[in-house]
Amino acid sequence: YEDDVRAEFFQWALSSAVIILLMLIALGVAAYFLSSSITLPLRKAEAYMQDIAQGSGDLSRRLDEEGNDELSRLGSSFNTFVSKLADII
Repeated sequence: YEDDVRAEFFQWALSSAVIILLMLIALGVAAYFLSSSITLPLRKAEAYMQDIAQGSGDLSRRLDEEGNDELSRLGSSFNTFVSKLADII
């Protein structure tokens, strides 16, 4: 009887560990894609701003402004700024 209970417990523990491991992998993948969806547009905006600040900037480049999140609003504001700067120059 004790061996049966122990075997059933180890089977349950193994299946629980596999489920937890799969959940951790899924969460890790989701966190990676969420992180990259935020950092890639920010890196692009940073690169454009550094390009303009160094004096050799292309004022015809624009950031993506599709969507209704903070990065889209940042892109829209950046594009407005660059357009006005191009008009002044």
